[in-house]
Amino acid sequence: MSCRWFYFPYFSPDHIVVFLERLATYAPLPPTHIGHLGTIYEVATSANAEIRLRFYNVALKDSSSLAASDFVGKALKWVTGRDGTGVIKGRMKFCRPTFRAASKVNAALTKEYFAQSKEEFHPIARKLIEKVTSMPSLT
Repeated sequence: MSCRWFYFPYFSPDHIVVFLERLATYAPLPPTHIGHLGTIYEVATSANAEIRLRFYNVALKDSSSLAASDFVGKALKWVTGRDGTGVIKGRMKFCRPTFRAASKVNAALTKEYFAQSKEEFHPIARKLIEKVTSMPSLT
């Protein structure tokens, strides 16, 4: 049995989303806590896009942290479908906040991933993501 179910025996995906949303309202967690949150509770590898988005919001919150540096590539792979699934997250609620947070952590890497995937996004999403990734300073 995984630790996630040991600690969260009654948490539905909606409960986990609410938990992560609430966690994002507090000061950024230490990098080790973010790493443990992602692995022990399996939110960093969840197939549920709502959970993954909220986890990346927490992980990338402090753009200068080691955790943000560790998870920025994973977040970009996830949103562009280069995480092995081949599923691009084209909904604005997923792609724009992820690209915005990733740009604050590593603008060059974010631009690189977007350039590789830009034609796969809907034209409206593409224009809005271009605005996010072309901003000179997002901090």
